[in-house]
Amino acid sequence: MTLEACQATDFSAFDTFDNYCYAMFTFDQHVVYDDHLSFVSPRFLDAVAARDDIFEVDAFSRVTYNRDRFNEKVMTRWDEMQIRAFKAN
Repeated sequence: MTLEACQATDFSAFDTFDNYCYAMFTFDQHVVYDDHLSFVSPRFLDAVAARDDIFEVDAFSRVTYNRDRFNEKVMTRWDEMQIRAFKAN
């Protein structure tokens, strides 16, 4: 899927907390261990980091990954999930 196709696609049928947990678990596998994100694009900053309390954005738009909040919010549910894959509602 191209970026343009992804932007035009309606993902509302997949808007569930389990899918969010799956996506965030996958994202976590790629985060540098110092928890500072150096690859942040303006799109990521506006669409994800500013809206999710797993990320902390400072006055200079530097993003820090809050691992404690990730563990509390995502891993608690991850450990309970029986199906760990994206699935439609």
